[in-house]
Amino acid sequence: MVNGMLRFLNNSWTRSLGKGLEPSYLSPLAICVGLTLLVGSIEAWWLQGPLERDISIYFIIAQELLNGRWLYSDLWDHKPPAIHAAYASAEFLLGRSKFAVWGLSVFLSSVTGCGIALILKRLAVEKKIIIVALFFWGVLSVSPNLEAAQPNTEAFINFFLVWSVAGLILFRGMSSGYLFSALCFGLATLFKPVALIFFLPLACQILARDLLHVTKKYLALSALALAPLLLWIGSSGYFWLTGRWQEYYEAIFEYNRFYAGNILENLQKSFSIERILRSGLGSLWLPTLIGCLSFRKFSSRYQYLVAATWSAAIVVAISLPGNFYLHYYQLALPWILIAFATGLAAVSRRWAQGLAFCSFCGLAIFELSLLLFPNTFHRSPFYPRSLSVQARAVAPYIQHLLAADGWFYEWGAQAELYATTGVSPRHGALHVEWLLSGPMAQTLTDKTLAVLTAQPPELIVISRQFVNARGKDNRLWRWIASNYQEVAQVTGAPDFVVALRTQS
Repeated sequence: MVNGMLRFLNNSWTRSLGKGLEPSYLSPLAICVGLTLLVGSIEAWWLQGPLERDISIYFIIAQELLNGRWLYSDLWDHKPPAIHAAYASAEFLLGRSKFAVWGLSVFLSSVTGCGIALILKRLAVEKKIIIVALFFWGVLSVSPNLEAAQPNTEAFINFFLVWSVAGLILFRGMSSGYLFSALCFGLATLFKPVALIFFLPLACQILARDLLHVTKKYLALSALALAPLLLWIGSSGYFWLTGRWQEYYEAIFEYNRFYAGNILENLQKSFSIERILRSGLGSLWLPTLIGCLSFRKFSSRYQYLVAATWSAAIVVAISLPGNFYLHYYQLALPWILIAFATGLAAVSRRWAQGLAFCSFCGLAIFELSLLLFPNTFHRSPFYPRSLSVQARAVAPYIQHLLAADGWFYEWGAQAELYATTGVSPRHGALHVEWLLSGPMAQTLTDKTLAVLTAQPPELIVISRQFVNARGKDNRLWRWIASNYQEVAQVTGAPDFVVALRTQS
């Protein structure tokens, strides 16, 4: 059965890409193996390193889900459930260690790269240029400069969106292709609702197919619209049936409305020069512009519309959540690389080589900027003075003080402390900011305080950045200040303080 499925995929790939395919260069297996080796070797160096803030939260929640605790009621986060299900699946299959995060990152980058190769071949891009584009993808898709070294929600959205487009090519003209594409699109929205904005460019791609009968176009559009709706109804129904609808609604809808802030202001901020340059990903902006101007044939005019809708959707998807964290810009990466490759293909061979060389130099500078300008990447776990690195310095001291069955609470946002020490958090809110602001602040404070008073932790690790006016006004902080006393400042961790109980 497996061999039959592989033969079907290879035959479908070959039919979709047309004649002239050389399996030694561009077969699905060769691309996947090549990208796996490239990405795996790049990612291997951080395997023993710390987890970034968001990733550490996903990692710990996944562990606790596998221990039988419940999402949103026992373990709180404002991300939709798909990211936690994905991390829990990876830890179930690969073990409850950081190797699961590494494996997840390598898998997403490699298989997404296969989808990009399929799209580029359909656009009649030469094999050499596809290989160059895939090299860039392999490096940038796990770049610390884009907070992509560890898979955040954007990596999953890219995976499903790329294969949503690739499905339209792989199963060309078949009803199953539109169902596959719609399912991938629907799954992308379960990682972040902002992915819904990509309905517009996907719909344009379907409508632009001249050879497709109008009835099939509307059926395909209906599937594209219904898939996310049905998946969200199913997800909501699951939490309603398990008695967690209220917690689910408050986390996903109420809190995220607060978190995003004013949508119009967010969109206006996206047009600053700094953010436009950042969304160009530095090394690729020139060939990308050439690619956008390379559609010369009148019969290809629909490509302008498709490219314009993708560009608009990317800007909106990056802008809507607010904050403009670096990892939001990962959403632009697959489509910029596709434009980059078509730009190289649009110019003469001489210029294509020159542009590839210049872009490679730009890529090297872009990656080295982590070392050249470390202050701009303070959230990165690879930055020497980042909180993630400091958390690893605190971990041995915690393990030395704790009893075998003891636990600690962190007044901060570094779940890396729990991941490194192996201590299971008995509370559910792993980011103290959720207790300090937003519609859930009071509820989460009450829940956390109830856990801490019922089972007082032996020690508390305090992050200095949250010892401010807002923090000191919180009831939980006042309880900590009354019952715990600072005892140590750990060497190598100036932003953390360890406090022990003063009352039995």
